[in-house]
Amino acid sequence: MLNQPKMLKNIPVFMVSLATGLTLSGLSEVAKAYTVAGPNPNDPLYLGTPGKVVNGVDLDGVGDLILNGNSRCTASRISATHALTAGHCVTDNFGNINVNSATLAWNTDDGLSVGNVVNITTHPLWNGDILLGVDLAIVELDQIADFVPTYEIYTGSGEIGAISDAKVGFGLSGTGTTGYTINSGTKRHGQNVYDGVGSDFFSDVSANVMIYDFDSGLQANNTLDLIAPGSSDLGLGLNEVMTGPGDSGGSTFIDGKIAGVTSFSATLGVGDSLSGLNGSFGELGGDVRVSLFNDFIQDTIGTVPEPLTILGSGAAIGFGTLFKRKLAKKSRKNSNRLS
Repeated sequence: MLNQPKMLKNIPVFMVSLATGLTLSGLSEVAKAYTVAGPNPNDPLYLGTPGKVVNGVDLDGVGDLILNGNSRCTASRISATHALTAGHCVTDNFGNINVNSATLAWNTDDGLSVGNVVNITTHPLWNGDILLGVDLAIVELDQIADFVPTYEIYTGSGEIGAISDAKVGFGLSGTGTTGYTINSGTKRHGQNVYDGVGSDFFSDVSANVMIYDFDSGLQANNTLDLIAPGSSDLGLGLNEVMTGPGDSGGSTFIDGKIAGVTSFSATLGVGDSLSGLNGSFGELGGDVRVSLFNDFIQDTIGTVPEPLTILGSGAAIGFGTLFKRKLAKKSRKNSNRLS
């Protein structure tokens, strides 16, 4: 059995004022599988078995990412040879790539596909701070079988308030009542709703982050509504899930496309059904808002962008060329080829 993902120092519970200016610094931790609202995480409702399609999304394109032989994250195929995951999966606490070897496996209805990671690119602004909302990385593989589904990137603006098609990951699991109690390595899925962006609730969290909470159906665990009345409802019943250790880099789908990448979870000590950060009801999750980073993703995987409109194209091309040159220089510093 693979070792469990390396855990950050256990985050203590902090009681915070419910006034304006709330912060998440020191209260959050990188996301490591999903805890579920229902009583049984192994209920077929949650299991991402090969060939399963949920709300139009074929879950077979979400893979199990093993790093350095002893850490687990989740990644989703986005091109013939690339997959999208979280930056913190492949770097140290300061954003420096620290992976020597990695494999990505997809167990699909058509068979098993396993590829070796040969190159890793993190977002140029990623420095290890999950609250900035640039916690993204793209891994390039030596091979991916053609039968593994490839996902498109959501580029709309309707994420907030939308019920996700699915949130998918391979991490630890359990229930909202117990927290994490089950080992990682099984693909599970569920749903949640993005209640707002980070800056809607916290002074130190970027608008690049989309925030959601783990509702039990009781107002006592409706954390976001407790700190910002009217911002959140009582959840999705048994379909509701919360991220946990191993889910990092997993995808949240809206309209069948990748809209969010799992980044972190947090506890405020308000609305939490169990003390500590453990995947219980009342905890919060934060995903990177992928629609804001489509240019980075397409540039990295080598997709030719759509042509600029004729009107104002001269100025636009000039600015775009300058920006891309600067971005390319930064990207090279955030890209490592594995031997």
